[in-house]
Amino acid sequence: MSGLIYFKLRSQLSFSTVTFDGHFVSVGEARRLIAAKMNLGADAISELVLTDPRTGTEHKDESEQLPKSTSVVVRRVPAGQQGRLRPLLGTTPAPATAAGQQQQQQQPSPAAAADEAPPPSQQQEPAAVTDEFGADPFAQQAAALKAQQEAAQAAAAAAQQRQETELGAGRGAGG
Repeated sequence: MSGLIYFKLRSQLSFSTVTFDGHFVSVGEARRLIAAKMNLGADAISELVLTDPRTGTEHKDESEQLPKSTSVVVRRVPAGQQGRLRPLLGTTPAPATAAGQQQQQQQPSPAAAADEAPPPSQQQEPAAVTDEFGADPFAQQAAALKAQQEAAQAAAAAAQQRQETELGAGRGAGG
């Protein structure tokens, strides 16, 4: 009886398959089959990390059994970095040493830094960007956009004024 494992790299859109005999396959054997299917060679087997696409859990144990018709996402990680976890965006990794803890205690927290920051009226504005001719291209574009917006508002107000004079001040039942 043959089984299938569906796999794809993170960058691929569709799943590929590898076949094996039986109802279950070990993670180590699945990695070997996937490496052979992708023509990676024997050295790359240890660099493959299999992840469940629905839960995001990594299959780390070589002897863990995967049932047939299982889907996995394959990621190739250099052999020295397999134990490391990538920090999530917006978070900072926890310091591993006492020196790192001392540095963290000396650094002010973001909330304290926000309290010490000068109010917006006292903050300096960034220096103006100028092109090779000495003019600020962003200010010119902003001024042109503002002029267009003011012209559109004036045209809308004039159209409303004309409509009120032609139809009357309001549309309601009354005297």
